Amino acid sequence: PTSEDGLFKPRNGDKSVPGHTHLQQNAKNATEGDFQITDDILEELNELHSKGIDVNELLREMLKRRRTEIAEAKSEIAENIQPARSRYIPVQIKKILKKEYGEKCSIATCQKPAEETHHSQRFGLSQNHDPRFLAPLCHNHHVIAHSIDLKFHEARMALA
Repeated sequence: PTSEDGLFKPRNGDKSVPGHTHLQQNAKNATEGDFQITDDILEELNELHSKGIDVNELLREMLKRRRTEIAEAKSEIAENIQPARSRYIPVQIKKILKKEYGEKCSIATCQKPAEETHHSQRFGLSQNHDPRFLAPLCHNHHVIAHSIDLKFHEARMALA
């Protein structure tokens, strides 16, 4: 971006608009949202680009490999899964979910912290913690997930 575009420097000289100071301070690392590439990574990517390496393709391959590794790890865990004795989710499964989803709710548009792990296949029926059917959710999305399940909702109402 140029200094004339109004994104990283105000078009009207030093007259900043609210919130603009943050962008000015982080202009070198800023991209969409809060995502930032550190200077050392940016330098390495620029070096690869200067050698004629398609950096976008390299990143696509890395992301694809990451997705494949996570899917394979989940499948391996699922193959060796035993009926669960409790609702406690084993650490190995929590780690793979964290590797896949990070610390946030798994709903793509939600940026809230994940607070609960949701079983998309009812635990009461499946009695397992298959990581292919688990997702970390914020409290609100977890409530929504269960309110969508009409049978679950009916059972809760019968207990009330």
